[in-house]
Amino acid sequence: MPELPTGTLTFLFTDIEGSTVRWEHFPTEMRQALARHDTLMRACLQRYGGIVFKTVGDAFYAVFSSAPSALAAAIHAQETLAQETWDEHIGQLRVRMALHTGEAEYRDNDYFGQTLNRVARILSAGHGEQILLSATTLGLVRATLPDDVVIQDLGTHHLKDIQLPEHIYQATIQHLRTTFPALKTLDLSPNNLPAQLTSFIGRTRDREAVVHLLQRADVRLITLVGPGGVGKTRLGMQVAADLAETFPHGLYFVDLAAIHDQQGIINALAQAIGIAKGEGHLLLEQVKGALRGKILLLLDNVEQVQDAPQLVRELLLDIPDITVLVTSRSVLHLAGEHEYRVRTFTAPQAQRRAPDLAELEHNEAISLFVQRARAIKTDFCLTQANAHDIIEICQQLDGLPLAIELAAARVNLLPPHAMVKRLGQRLRLLHGQDQHRSTRHQTLRETIEWSYHLLNAAEEEFFQQLAIFRKGCTLEAAEYVCQLAAPAEYDPLDILHSLVDKSLLRLRENEEGEPRFEMLYTMREFALEHQREETLALLRHRHAEYYADLMQRFKSLPAGSEQKHWLTRLEVEYENMLDALHWCSTHGNIEDGFHLAEALSYFWWVRGRLHEGQHWFEALFHALKRENQVVSDVVKAKVLERASVFACSQDDFARAQAWAEESLSLSQQLDEKEIMSKAYVALANVALRQDKFALASTHLEESVKLRQIVGDVRGMAGLLNNLGNMARQERNFARAALLHERSLGYFRQLEDDVAVAAVLNNLAEVEWCRDRRAQALALYTESLQLSRTIHYSWGIASSLVGLGDGAFARAEYEEAKHLYKESLHLFQEMDDRAGITTCLENLTTLLKRLREQEEAQEVEVVGYNIDSSLSPISTTSTIENLRAELGDQLFNALRTAGHIPSMEASILDAFKDI
Repeated sequence: MPELPTGTLTFLFTDIEGSTVRWEHFPTEMRQALARHDTLMRACLQRYGGIVFKTVGDAFYAVFSSAPSALAAAIHAQETLAQETWDEHIGQLRVRMALHTGEAEYRDNDYFGQTLNRVARILSAGHGEQILLSATTLGLVRATLPDDVVIQDLGTHHLKDIQLPEHIYQATIQHLRTTFPALKTLDLSPNNLPAQLTSFIGRTRDREAVVHLLQRADVRLITLVGPGGVGKTRLGMQVAADLAETFPHGLYFVDLAAIHDQQGIINALAQAIGIAKGEGHLLLEQVKGALRGKILLLLDNVEQVQDAPQLVRELLLDIPDITVLVTSRSVLHLAGEHEYRVRTFTAPQAQRRAPDLAELEHNEAISLFVQRARAIKTDFCLTQANAHDIIEICQQLDGLPLAIELAAARVNLLPPHAMVKRLGQRLRLLHGQDQHRSTRHQTLRETIEWSYHLLNAAEEEFFQQLAIFRKGCTLEAAEYVCQLAAPAEYDPLDILHSLVDKSLLRLRENEEGEPRFEMLYTMREFALEHQREETLALLRHRHAEYYADLMQRFKSLPAGSEQKHWLTRLEVEYENMLDALHWCSTHGNIEDGFHLAEALSYFWWVRGRLHEGQHWFEALFHALKRENQVVSDVVKAKVLERASVFACSQDDFARAQAWAEESLSLSQQLDEKEIMSKAYVALANVALRQDKFALASTHLEESVKLRQIVGDVRGMAGLLNNLGNMARQERNFARAALLHERSLGYFRQLEDDVAVAAVLNNLAEVEWCRDRRAQALALYTESLQLSRTIHYSWGIASSLVGLGDGAFARAEYEEAKHLYKESLHLFQEMDDRAGITTCLENLTTLLKRLREQEEAQEVEVVGYNIDSSLSPISTTSTIENLRAELGDQLFNALRTAGHIPSMEASILDAFKDI
């Protein structure tokens, strides 16, 4: 594509009228016709200096430095298309065209801004074979018009999404079609739709879905339902504007925010449609008499008017041609009502790597923040420096449009980084200054209060108590934790259903179809503010009890498919469980906290959250000393063993050793053989990680004896795996393979997929050491597939390393790089230092091999260039190259964690002979 011009430009937009219907009926013929259309259009545009900077379907977006050239290109294109012979099935292709001149924002080889919005809206108002011009463009071309082109004044029109009206003209080519229907603008239908001061962003699917519903003959009542601030009103007005042709007799907007009774609705209706006189029943009859023909009524903010459903029903029964679109925080529960839930925007997930700015700009939440911020601070833009903070803001605000707009309005005072730090006080932070907003939308608190005051006493009480759940809850959890003052009078399920109806809760379903009730963060903050301290303490206690019991149920499950289901459920409940754990560690409920942490240890291990596990065990031990409490020795022994395992995984060998020894001592005093056996394994792990094979063997033999005494099949299977690891370390590969295979057989019988995946990786490593590479790669592949299925992070990362080694051995270096990098990111997330070191060493070896291949040339190494003149290669250069490949965030995290210095030594060693 040629370099795009900047400055004051003329844009020519085109598209084909009626193309969708043709595609549906004649796809083959349409494909051929569109190819011909594209060829002709490009030739005509290029002939007059136009550059096509984007195509979307059959639409062309072209830019010209000269307005006369743009009009000449449009005229030539219409003449060329009219002379073309088209397939008889699809008939003449009729292309509409629009021109507008102005400045546009240019970035990433594309244009943005109001000029583009305006030309797009002018185009949408036109018809096939028509050329439309804005007044600005006409002023630049009037002196150079061809003799056979006449300009027709089509008048001033209100365009969708555009605040001010636009004067539109038509360029008529005398030997082509000269008459067209009226422009498809808001002026096509009588209406009182308010002018919008800001552009409509996102909601493409919602907009299309609601428009489609309103065009159906059997749909006469739709209720847009959602929480305050989600954008129901704006969506409703946009949909109404889209339907000017469908409802030619009128589009009427009726704001009921300040109305509280039926007479108020009647008065507002009369005012909207222009009836000045009348009262009571007489006025209602006048309204009904005036609402004749295809009319759309948009009734906004209906939730607080108790009599509204009855009046809506009466209007629908007495006036056969009207359709009613309602916005409300609760459904009307009328026969024939179609409920459409307006959801919050979905904010993108936080990323460890540098985000793709072009992709982020298409996210509705991010786009809304950036555009509203730009209205306050004209030079504001999305950058690599602020992208992570803006993502965090949108996530913490639940993607709620009002909250995002209020936050963006603060950007002059608080840049995104500073705003993130204050999100804990959302309701204080998000206070708007826009006096054009309705009173209830001036602050987020007022928006929520509007809904809160519509609740009865039992609903208020339950709503406040549900805020104890950080990430929503099941019906079972709500019934256990939340207690009503008058339980005999109210069913919790009925109250939950009512809160969902009133948009204070969101309803989701899990894989089994069980309901889950979620509260927006902003709603939760408001509810917690209204909770009494003594009630909150009781709720916290019951909340911790519930999740401790949930974890005990999980621990008692056999391995297999049911355990997979529970792992998924625990993922959903994880933040709730951390809340419970935090409360236990800070409020003296240490024993329950230990129960939770001990039960969670399996989940932490499987999901690769090793550093979190160590953090919580340390927090509980500190709390135990601080509170000076006595906990059960059995519980303490179990927790010490688990804590030792996590400390060992983080290379904290001194603490791991001490905790394992204390666990062993306590369990021996209690004669708890199962705990004793696990403590010996913990000690063996510490010895093995320090290459003390004889000591590790002694500990494992003691553990085996204890497992045999208690008849623990699972424990024996685990020990066989540990013994296999030790045999591999001693390079007794035949014995290692035998032990791992026996262990694998036991775990397959037990249907313990996590253990199966782990042993498969260990067996694969043995086979690799025996130079049986095909068998090793097959085992790694099987483990990877299983680990991905159950989201077993350590299993995934370990399999990727093995498969990376296989790719490296086959000289498939790009594939090896990809596998090593994915593994490195997983190990870094887990803070698994041994895994991180392995991946970095593998990447270093890869650097060396690529360097050897290219020798004295400047080569691309792992995605970046190393200057071949460096001999020997400097550590600094290589480290900076690795920074470029891994990204600053991961690289700095590894350096902070202490991995980069050892990596530098590895790189020096790798390149010492070059």
